Amino acid sequence: MGNATKTLVMLLAFAWLMTHDGCAHPMGNVLAMIAFVAAGTSLLLPRAVDWAERNLNPRGN
Repeated sequence: MGNATKTLVMLLAFAWLMTHDGCAHPMGNVLAMIAFVAAGTSLLLPRAVDWAERNLNPRGN
């Protein structure tokens, strides 16, 4: 799944969570939250790992 698709999934899941339909359907909210967290994590985790390797390396390599 590409970054554009993950971003779209995140935006759609967030939009669902913020609508009245999302409030009315708790199971849909759970699924939307899972999709939102999974897409966000897969988008941000590689960048976080790169940042940690650059900035938190104790040996300075």
